[in-house]
Amino acid sequence: VTETPGRGLQAIVRINNAEALNLLPNEKPSSTYKVFIGNVKWLQENGCVYSSHVTKRKASSTIQSWQESGYSLVLIGLSSQTSKGYILAQMGIADYPRPDAAKTVSELTARGFEVWMITGDNPVTAKTIANQIGIVNVLAEVTPEVKAEKIKWLQRKGVPVKPPNKFLQLFKRKNVQTRRAIVAMIGDGINDSPALAQSDLPISISTATDVAIESASIILTRSTLTSLITLVTLAKAIIWRIRYNFLWAYIYNSLAIPIAAGVFFPVFKYGLRPEIASLAMVVSSLAKIGSPMVNSNSDQESERSEMKNIAGF
Repeated sequence: VTETPGRGLQAIVRINNAEALNLLPNEKPSSTYKVFIGNVKWLQENGCVYSSHVTKRKASSTIQSWQESGYSLVLIGLSSQTSKGYILAQMGIADYPRPDAAKTVSELTARGFEVWMITGDNPVTAKTIANQIGIVNVLAEVTPEVKAEKIKWLQRKGVPVKPPNKFLQLFKRKNVQTRRAIVAMIGDGINDSPALAQSDLPISISTATDVAIESASIILTRSTLTSLITLVTLAKAIIWRIRYNFLWAYIYNSLAIPIAAGVFFPVFKYGLRPEIASLAMVVSSLAKIGSPMVNSNSDQESERSEMKNIAGF
């Protein structure tokens, strides 16, 4: 059995110690057959067709109905070494969105994120699911390699740069309207691995395939997508705290170092003894370490309960 990611499976079946079987219509008996299982494009690439125009018309009507309902299609085909292939069966598999998917997409969009759906499924099914959860940007029926290329394209495309104020304009390069985009990719399958590796922030879930988990930097230990909102909130809080600590250290040291060096001694006739200066540095470090603890108890309990859903590696 061989697998083509994003397309389907191919298996060679050999009939030993028995007479050749006639499994295909209007074809000679054979002892070796190829079995194809996958999406519509996979069977088309391997030359599988319907046995008659009537069958094709009925099957196409059923497929369209399944696609409009958001079903993923799986077809089964069979061919021999001396004949073309035929489509023997087709299935529609319902893969309903997670209950919190629409809420998560809405919240991410409200926070200024551009949300994309990149899938190997057919365009009709992908668009149906995307409409249910509020995703506007959809790229469907793509291979794992194309997924990775799309991630790279989004990174190069960039995001608009906010116009700086008059002070920052002195330090900014002129005519810079966009910057490289930071792209997060969420996936759980083998087909998502190349895109996860290409993204800046690869995210997966604990029930994903081993390859997807190995490619991810962050693992959601529960399958609730609202953990992404917690992740974004936590990341912004950490960045804000880092900047606050840098500002505190800059102001504190700008004042304390000159005093400890005796710069103001001629004016105030007062200087810091070495042990007092050392203690002041310890106080500065303790202040930066303790600054994240200023949140209210309710906020801390909320963050702890939400962080149980996230594991970082």
